[in-house]
Amino acid sequence: AKIVNTNTILVIILIFSLSILLMGCYTVSQLPQHNSILDDRFNPTLSVPSFHGWEEEREDSASSSTSATPYDIVTLVHHSDMAPFISYGLRSWLIHLEDLPPNANIFIICNPEAYDAVNFHLTQEEASGHQSTQKIVPILQSIYPFSLESTTHENTWTSKPTWVYQQLLKLYSYQVLSKQHGIDPKNIPKIKDWFTIIDSDTIFVKSISL
Repeated sequence: AKIVNTNTILVIILIFSLSILLMGCYTVSQLPQHNSILDDRFNPTLSVPSFHGWEEEREDSASSSTSATPYDIVTLVHHSDMAPFISYGLRSWLIHLEDLPPNANIFIICNPEAYDAVNFHLTQEEASGHQSTQKIVPILQSIYPFSLESTTHENTWTSKPTWVYQQLLKLYSYQVLSKQHGIDPKNIPKIKDWFTIIDSDTIFVKSISL
């Protein structure tokens, strides 16, 4: 039997490795270009893609049903997530929540930067004449009777105080938005008795009824 030269084996391995590398580069080049909007922080000077046109997309989806019990939506969003939330998350809710009532309130709990971003977006929508029948209501988290600092002080046992604070904001939303305990935020509609809490990074890809 012939003994294969070591150099020959190395050459074969090198050619095989280069082939795999070239195939990988070609595959990556075929992928769609990444949307930078998912990386960049929301900048009020930039135009966030509008969610107008959702009415037509909703008509093209499964036939809408009417909710027997009207409900509102509560969500919490950070300003760094505002652009993808408005462009993809909120839009998908308006399109795919079949039983979302026309008079539903969508309460968006915000830090100050996110609050300004939501109001900026709503101003753009109003100016363009594209507004949903549902009322989008930004809520400053400062109207809550507790803060990140106070919850951190009370929960020294946790290594994730910010996450705990976010959960408390969502869980306590009914007490705040139903104007209990003397909390009466101005120019904010009262939340309905039935509501659902949806994380802001939730994107519905098909029709659903709650």
